[in-house]
Amino acid sequence: MSFSIDNPTIGAALIGAVTGAIISAFLTNAVRSWIERRTKRREAREKVAEDAMALVSEHSSHLLEFYVSHRSRGTEEEALRAEAAVRRSAGKLVQMEIRVWRLFPEWYATKAITKLILRANTVYLYFKNANALSDKDAEVALFWVNEQERSLLKNLSDAASINLRQRSGIGFLGFHKDTRQRRLDVLKHGEDDPPPWEPLVKFQFRDSKMSRERIEWGESELRKRLATFRCKEHYRAAHVRMIGKSDNFTLQIEGCCEQFATAVKAALQGTEGVSKTLEKAHGTQPSGLT
Repeated sequence: MSFSIDNPTIGAALIGAVTGAIISAFLTNAVRSWIERRTKRREAREKVAEDAMALVSEHSSHLLEFYVSHRSRGTEEEALRAEAAVRRSAGKLVQMEIRVWRLFPEWYATKAITKLILRANTVYLYFKNANALSDKDAEVALFWVNEQERSLLKNLSDAASINLRQRSGIGFLGFHKDTRQRRLDVLKHGEDDPPPWEPLVKFQFRDSKMSRERIEWGESELRKRLATFRCKEHYRAAHVRMIGKSDNFTLQIEGCCEQFATAVKAALQGTEGVSKTLEKAHGTQPSGLT
């Protein structure tokens, strides 16, 4: 049998071999490129989480320095220098927010950094505009920011698969009970609560017997009654939620201590408290607080 390139069988075999080699090389390069992109993306996400840890600490320090400069009533130059430092670190936080939105599609990570920036800005304005703040007032405000900083770092680390816990045996952070609870908390509190120095009253009713306007009126009336309530030991205002139905609900008080929560509950269960307010807004008598 003679060998010839003109032989149809030999030609088909050569074409098949060349085509197979090209396809194999293309697939190999595509897989290698995908792995490299995935590796770079993972490294970039880890870098953002690490940078955030340093940045939020820096911003808290600048907020504290800003408060001290206002309390000490130093020179105008010192006050401006402290304010400039806060503004610089606030700008870095916004840059970090853009990086998080670009690299983290996870909703709980983006919500966490947005909420942190809102809290940091609120505390900055609180320090700037309030008169005669005490050290305890500043401590409560900064703790409110630090609380969200910890939430941000946990959620970024979770999304970037950085384990901040020492495991005992086999386990995955994403399936951890605390992680699931953190995500549920973020989803439940999509809108941030007011600062700890401002009272909160929230009607979270499942039924629609009351209009949005009447609910807002009732919340406003109770906030006025709680405006003067402030824990003498922890300097926190009352944060209250009514959860359930408008005629049968549970009173949830987020108190800083048991004594303060008891005082708030007593005030809300009085004749001019929740029951009377809802009776005016709803037209019926609630079945009571549980």
